[in-house]
Amino acid sequence: MFKLIDEILNQYRIWFKREETFVWFIIIVVEMLLRTEMKGITTIFPLKSL
Repeated sequence: MFKLIDEILNQYRIWFKREETFVWFIIIVVEMLLRTEMKGITTIFPLKSL
C-alpha cells in the first residue's frame, strides 16, 4: 500500500519547483490520510506550531 501511495504522490512532483514545498505537500496529504477526526485542513496547522 505504501508503494502505491508513493507512486501516486510522486506523480505530483512536477508541480513543485522546490523540494521543500513538495515535502510539505507530502506531509499534509499523509496527515489527511491518517487523521481520525474530519474537521478539515485547518486542524493540521496548530499541530505543527505554524
